[in-house]
Amino acid sequence: MVRQLISKLFSTDKKSVFSNMLALGMLQVTHYILPLITLPYLVRVIGMEKFGIVSFAQAFIQYFIIATDYGFNLSAPREISIHHKDPHKISEIFSSVMILKLFFLFISILILLSVICIIPKFQEDSNIYLFSFGMVAGYILFPAWFFQGMEKMGYITTLNIIAKLIFTISIFIFVRSESDYYKVPLINSLGFITTGIIALWIVFKTFRVKLQFPDTTILISHLKNSFYFFLSRISVSIYTISNTFILGLLTTNTLTGYYEAANKLIKAVSALNQPIVNAIYPYMCRTKNKSFYKKIFSGWVSIGICIFIITFFGNYYIISTVYGSNFGQTAQILRFLSIQFPLVFTSVLLGLPFLAAFGYTKFFNFTVVFGSIWHILALCIIIPIMKAYQEAGIYLLVFVTILTETIILLARVYGVRKYSLW
Repeated sequence: MVRQLISKLFSTDKKSVFSNMLALGMLQVTHYILPLITLPYLVRVIGMEKFGIVSFAQAFIQYFIIATDYGFNLSAPREISIHHKDPHKISEIFSSVMILKLFFLFISILILLSVICIIPKFQEDSNIYLFSFGMVAGYILFPAWFFQGMEKMGYITTLNIIAKLIFTISIFIFVRSESDYYKVPLINSLGFITTGIIALWIVFKTFRVKLQFPDTTILISHLKNSFYFFLSRISVSIYTISNTFILGLLTTNTLTGYYEAANKLIKAVSALNQPIVNAIYPYMCRTKNKSFYKKIFSGWVSIGICIFIITFFGNYYIISTVYGSNFGQTAQILRFLSIQFPLVFTSVLLGLPFLAAFGYTKFFNFTVVFGSIWHILALCIIIPIMKAYQEAGIYLLVFVTILTETIILLARVYGVRKYSLW
């Protein structure tokens, strides 16, 4: 039914974009929404303190995921889309990216082991960090960037749904008491690794990609091309992942759990941006179709505003439905975090699929770096307050994050006007 409607409204080229949006949308649902099904259960079974420990470990591991990605998830789809009709070039790009990712994986393992051995806080729950590290291996094995570049995400959506369903069911089966909290990152990592192995099989079997050992000059070239995207990803992590990480360092595990319980809902909704961005980015790189982009932009920003209104005024109902009636603090945090929705929905679409697609990659990355610098400076100011007044520190952190998102949005609007893109 949906495909028939799309075929009537759009050309073959645009149909491919919308088909990929649907596939990527389903992928994001399995990645974020299915874990939300287990979230209320986990909070009740393992308790807010253990949930805070698991959340802190996941935030810490995200740094390794970003490091091993090195921006390839943003640069490689562009390269793949440009050379999608050249099998030899596709194999070269795929092999280069995977070799570099595996190298970064080896370095990351050494860093993780060093941190666990040196810092007492990480020694207390070392198994949680080691089990969580399996997510890094899973992300490396799962070449989402390849399917985005080929604009064929539908191949892996069904398999990803199956893998996430197994993860969801496993949580209910194997996590039965507070002492089982260590199984959460273990099951999560196994889910990522399983999905990655299946995805690799599809790459080799369906797309006939052959592993190569490219020259050093080619590997260096890929590193250079991805460097600015890497800066962008690192910068984004400063005002997203780092919030949970800093809370875990400066406050209690319980307060970290309250914040992350709300933040996971925000992330799940914000993840709706990724199917849109990932689907239209290769298309915009090829076509520069502003008319098509503006239709997507206006509709998607309107959706962001509606989600904000619903979340801001329905925060207590949402939290009581998901977690129960004893999480008033999480509901209040959710209300203020929801202010990000219209800001992020607008900013994300002005970034990669517009500024970067039209060749202004450096400016796109500059906006994120600029925002992260502001975030670091603001954190330096509020960290002493967070130490002294831990609960108030959460709301200060939320306020700083909203200001950061606003600054990035204004910078991108300035770039669009400066380069006369609209």
